Amino acid sequence: MKKYTEIGKETMEKAEKYDSSNEFIKMAKIISYTHHEKWDGTGYTQGIIGGEIPVCGRLMALVDVI
Repeated sequence: MKKYTEIGKETMEKAEKYDSSNEFIKMAKIISYTHHEKWDGTGYTQGIIGGEIPVCGRLMALVDVI
């Protein structure tokens, strides 16, 4: 289960190769990789903390639990 954030990021990186200027793909890559991070650093994949988590990842984390 915890690997799917990495798979999502890798998939978006492949898509970026075809359209490197596409902002939607860039944001999708960030969201897919960071939406399971937690403010206190106990999340995954990177274990980043607080303000280090991109805003789009934080927002998707909220949507993910609704």
